[in-house]
Amino acid sequence: MKYHFKQYKLLLMLLDAIVLYFSIVLPYSIKYQKFLTDFEFIILMFYIFTCIVFFVIFDLYNPWSHFSKLPIHYKSFIAIPIMIVFYLLFSFFLNPYENIIFESRVVFFISIIFFTTFFTLSRYFFYIRLQPENLNIRLLVICDQNVKENFQKEIEYRGGKWKVFYLLYDSYDSKENDQSYILQEKEFDRILEEKWTAVIIAKKDLDSKKIQKLLEYKQKGNLVYDLIHFYEYYFFKIPLYYIDDYWFFSTKGFVILENQSIVRMKRIFELLIVFILILFLLPFLPFLLILVFFSDGFPLIYKQERLGRYNKIFTAYKFRTMIKDAEKIYPYTREKDPRVTPIGNFLRKTRLDELPQLLNVIKGELSLIGPRSEWIKLVEIYKEKVPFYYYRHLVTPGITGWAQVMYPYGSSIEDTIQKLEYDLYYIKNYSLLLDFSILIKTIRSILFVRGR
Repeated sequence: MKYHFKQYKLLLMLLDAIVLYFSIVLPYSIKYQKFLTDFEFIILMFYIFTCIVFFVIFDLYNPWSHFSKLPIHYKSFIAIPIMIVFYLLFSFFLNPYENIIFESRVVFFISIIFFTTFFTLSRYFFYIRLQPENLNIRLLVICDQNVKENFQKEIEYRGGKWKVFYLLYDSYDSKENDQSYILQEKEFDRILEEKWTAVIIAKKDLDSKKIQKLLEYKQKGNLVYDLIHFYEYYFFKIPLYYIDDYWFFSTKGFVILENQSIVRMKRIFELLIVFILILFLLPFLPFLLILVFFSDGFPLIYKQERLGRYNKIFTAYKFRTMIKDAEKIYPYTREKDPRVTPIGNFLRKTRLDELPQLLNVIKGELSLIGPRSEWIKLVEIYKEKVPFYYYRHLVTPGITGWAQVMYPYGSSIEDTIQKLEYDLYYIKNYSLLLDFSILIKTIRSILFVRGR
């Protein structure tokens, strides 16, 4: 944790770009005894950029993805066919132009051997280096029993490979199979002298002596985090159980609530994407309508009242994926819901059922990206049982969002709490770059059929 995971990802991207570059340039220079022309260099940069973008889409820079069905070292080798496919595509489409970089079979085969060899070596080095056991991450969390239980759930949800020690300030009731480490508060000075990857403060009323000790500890170059900052930096969410109303006024961020220029830029960005999607998908629309009709007849479009920004009610449109009058049988969607038709199951997994909601985006009732809009009947339940749920209605809801791409589908109150933690992170840390990241993750979800 001395180096943040993002730095490893960026370094790995840079290394892949270098390997791609030399896998082409070296055999080219040897065969033709010259360097690239300016035009060929530009084409090669575009080729490398295209490959890297598709590496990102196929999730090749996420060795900590606990939802992946393939071990990361196997999944990484998807990069090799991606590299080959784009080499052949560039060779085909650029053949009429004055370049020889993608013409030679010798260059092609040597580049495959070069890329495969050095790509494999780089991945082996990084993934061995990033194994939790090799990183030897040891966290000290200064907290009470409630924080300990919630923090431990997060660690276990992510594989439970980090060694976490808790300095508790209240009584501890031991539970069966509890594998956490508990330290006594009276040993504070001695404990702080041990070797920690990071110390996390999750106690709001520490006395002044201990705060002074922690300041001295931080001034020596050691990592000290506030619990909320740690969650944002490493878990990309806000710990709902730890915040209060005052936090919303005292913390930085929330530019999407305060800066109308940002909101307008987001709107223009999304409308541009929506019109591109409509132009691309319009030829397939009749086919989708026919599929829905043959699965369960009319109506083809499902309408539902949902709650939008500032609690404004609007009608959301979707392709109908369930049998008629499904809500009379059971009002809520469940995992492996028997009310979903076979065609509806396909539409849901590929998220094609959401396409009619592009009309809601054009009308301004939905954003392309934002917290998911909910059925008004569910909202009334969530407002009573989930703290701070009303804050998600300060922004325009979206078809896809940070919670959808970071958390699996679920309809329980606990799932709603988890998704709200991601929604709050999105609202607090909004940027166009974050929107772009969500789009990439959504595309990945569609390609790997990860819809609900």
